[in-house]
Amino acid sequence: MIKSKINSLRYLIILIVALGFSSCEDDNKTLPKELTIQEKVALLESSEWLSKNGGNEPNVMYTFSKGKRFNSYKSNGVWHEGSTASSADYVAEENLLTMDFYFGHVYTYELKVLCNNTIIEFYKDGELNDTLYKRNSEYKTCL
Repeated sequence: MIKSKINSLRYLIILIVALGFSSCEDDNKTLPKELTIQEKVALLESSEWLSKNGGNEPNVMYTFSKGKRFNSYKSNGVWHEGSTASSADYVAEENLLTMDFYFGHVYTYELKVLCNNTIIEFYKDGELNDTLYKRNSEYKTCL
């Protein structure tokens, strides 16, 4: 009698453990994957980015290509593509982006990607330094 109760208890424990493992979901499916710095740079290089301009419409646009960030400006409702030859050189190192604005102005940023890859925030020393919005995207739905 005791032996059958021990066997029944053993089967119950095995059943509970088996059910516990079979009901686990893959966390990769439910949690968004953090992008690597290389993926973040590829995202920057894949589009044009509008610089946050306070409460006004953005009037500076950046494009990133092969280690250089280029500026374009908007005046009278028209974007003047390539208005400046280059505003900064950049390089991805470890999980940070370092930008050289020339004349000794070198800054390192942590990038945070938001809103289905339509907003990128640049953090310097833990503080938000700049925000870029993907041009022709629905980024305004996230503001």
